[in-house]
Formats: sequence, structure tokens, C-alpha cells
Amino acid sequence: MTDSGAGTTSATPYVANVYFEGWDYRVPVPDDVRAQHNLDHVDPWLRLLCILERAKEGDLTHGPRLAALCNAEDTDLRFAAQYLLAHVGTTDDLRVLQGDISTAGGDWRMETADHAALSGSLTFVDTFIAGYRIAFGETTRGAMEDGLSNLLTTDPDSRFVADCLHAQDREAGEDRLRERARQQAINFGPGVALYRGSPLTIAAVTEDIDETLTGEPWESFAHLQSLVTRLQTMIGFSQSGLFTEADDGLAHKWDEPRIREIIDHARSLTFESGLRHFWGHPAPLQPPA
Repeated sequence: MTDSGAGTTSATPYVANVYFEGWDYRVPVPDDVRAQHNLDHVDPWLRLLCILERAKEGDLTHGPRLAALCNAEDTDLRFAAQYLLAHVGTTDDLRVLQGDISTAGGDWRMETADHAALSGSLTFVDTFIAGYRIAFGETTRGAMEDGLSNLLTTDPDSRFVADCLHAQDREAGEDRLRERARQQAINFGPGVALYRGSPLTIAAVTEDIDETLTGEPWESFAHLQSLVTRLQTMIGFSQSGLFTEADDGLAHKWDEPRIREIIDHARSLTFESGLRHFWGHPAPLQPPA
């Protein structure tokens, strides 16, 4: 790869290096990927990887640069940038996601809603409501409902969000959702990151991993991968060798003993409840005063 930092493009495709194996790369990245000049490289994938690697070291100051990649025409780049932004961006940075969700005619509404939900930010409540009302497909509406449920309810079987969205009096139903959001902010603080209706904790994520490990591989594989990636995002580790995918989808495997070792290590760590972490570094939703 030629890397002068200006006027060059990468000969190596970085598509899917971030997303499809958690934060582990499928192909090698440049040795100087963290270098300052790569923040302005002509190759947007190299810019993303530079931001990612610097974030792993605790430099979480590049949210605006990352937000600029969240509307890329390259859908794989867009997906990876939004996923990373959800975990490191401040509420100001995350505003870039609101347009995709609440603008009529958008073709990226469901994916962006999924990423917004990962942030755990209450600022997306109105955005999810607006996205639900203009969505055409059941899957996209489901993403909005899931996002609201993640922020507002602790019981996975609760019908509160669905009942509010389907209420005959639409405005009254939406007002109930907003009132629940206000109560969440009062209870936990406006800058809290929520997970299943409560402040995000390592204990909650590891509990979900623990429960999923007992499922059948062909039923739980993708869900388990997403949860392990969520934990990887918080504390930092390699997923190499943890998961083996089968072509027929019926013989997916995971390394349960190693995953349980990771869970045990995670549970020994002390993180502030409701505060996002990226690779062990605090990543608050509220920008510094």
C-alpha cells in the first residue's frame, strides 16, 4: 500500500475488517495506522482505522471526524463508522444519526436505529418515535420499538412501548413514552448510557452472554457474537478463534471455556454504572464542560 497521506488510495480493501469479526481485523493494517497524518488520509477506511486504533488507546476526541464518515456512500464503511460512533461519540457527535432515522425516504433507517440504540442515549427517544411513524416495513418499525424498549423498559416481555406506539390516541401514547424518558433521566441522569432500561454495566452484559451460552449454536450464534462484541468494546480483547462459522449454518461453534474466562475477567473489573467504556477507557455521552 502506498501511504503518503495525500493523493493516494489504498491497494488493500478494508471492507468488513471492523464489523464482521468484532474489532478484530481480517487482513493486516498498516504499521503506522495510528499516525496523526492518517486522520486526514484520502482513503476513508484508513481514516476510520486510525480513529479506531487511537480510541483503543484512549484518544476519544475524534467524534466529529467519525461523524463525517457516517453518511459515506460505501455502505460497509458507513456501517462500521456508525457502529464505532455509537460507542465513543458524545451526544453532540451522535446527532448525525438522527437524520437517517427521522427523515422520510431514508434507506438506512433500520441500521442507523440499531446503532443509535447501542449508544444507550435518551436523546434518541423522540428520534425513534419519529422513525417509527414514517417507517414502512415491520422490520424497520421493530428496530425503533427495540430502541425505545432498550432505553425505557427493564422487562423484556413488557408491552409498554408497543402499547404506547399502537395507542388509538397517538399523541397520548407518544407522550407516555416521553414521560418515561423524562423519568429515566431523573432517576439516572441525562448523560447515562442505558442497557435494557437500566444504566449500562459489565454485569448486565456478561449475564446476557452467560444465558446465551446455554443455547443451541444455530439459534444463538449471531446473538452471542453481538454480545461478546459488546463486551469486547467495553474492556478490550481479541475474538480470534472464539467463533467458527459453518457454511451450512448448522455447525456453528464457539469456544465456551475461553468465553467464560473472559466473562470472569470482566466481572473482576470495576466500571462506573451507566458510563460507556471503549477498550477500558471511559467514553461519556456528555461532552466535557
